[in-house]
Amino acid sequence: MVALWLVFAAMLFVIEPLGPHRQLERAFADGASASTFKRMERFHRIMLGLSLATVLGAVGGSHGAFV
Repeated sequence: MVALWLVFAAMLFVIEPLGPHRQLERAFADGASASTFKRMERFHRIMLGLSLATVLGAVGGSHGAFV
């Protein structure tokens, strides 16, 4: 769970301010913004799935589902 939080923190405060904004600006200039946006959306969906699995695992573990 902590590792997932670290990934989210890095994504929010380090990766997104530095990388994707510049990449999107270049993609808009080149006319390839749709593929860049799809890749970013896929990554966000993967992270959402991992976070939901983590929350469900934590809730299940705290209620004795894995005993």
